[in-house]
Amino acid sequence: MKKMFGYGPVWLSILFGAIPYVAIQADSAGFTFELYYPLATYAVLVVLELVIFAGIKYYKVELGELTKIFTVVFLLVSVVSVGCYGTLLKKWDYSSVVFILLVATSVISAAVVMFHELPGKVVKIAFAITTLVVGAVVWLFLFMSLFFGNIADAKVMYSRESPEGKYIAEVIDDDQGALGGYTIVQVKRKESFSFFLGRIYKDPVFLCRKGWGKWDKIEFEWVDEDTLLIDGTEYTNEGEW
Repeated sequence: MKKMFGYGPVWLSILFGAIPYVAIQADSAGFTFELYYPLATYAVLVVLELVIFAGIKYYKVELGELTKIFTVVFLLVSVVSVGCYGTLLKKWDYSSVVFILLVATSVISAAVVMFHELPGKVVKIAFAITTLVVGAVVWLFLFMSLFFGNIADAKVMYSRESPEGKYIAEVIDDDQGALGGYTIVQVKRKESFSFFLGRIYKDPVFLCRKGWGKWDKIEFEWVDEDTLLIDGTEYTNEGEW
């Protein structure tokens, strides 16, 4: 049992970093990573973190040099994971309060363990400053995501499935408030890769843009499974959809 807790920071670094890593890799490849229950998933991880740290304290586990390094790594990973799980939340309402409490619990716990285990005052201060800088960037990112997410009000006005059912073409009216807005037509794949916690699907492909509020003046129809006719112009799938 003591040995298991002794490697706790290593396992926590892997668990907290897994979802952000997959999400970042998916995004760079043109895919979207979606968790079914992001707040619940994050809550489970934070509870697991508290159990492991309590076990280290209770059993008076002596962490090895490698594990001490992972206490620092985990602090930074826990801060970075905030940005990932925050953006995966579908709505910022009451859940945002719960999320912030979980974040505070996780980061403070990780910081306390790091300061307790890491030798050297200068090293502790250096990592504390690094964590604060990373944390500030993450919260700025979340604030911008929340702010611009509230400004935009995108609605799917109508959609049409391709003949064989592989794609869906959507007409979306995007109201940007004082910034104006626009109407777009996009195509997305219906299929996705699902797993226990969520799913990964290909990002929609933008085809054309019209003026805001003109969604009812757009005429489009599927010519075949790989060709969409929009206002007399053909858009053909060349492996991008």
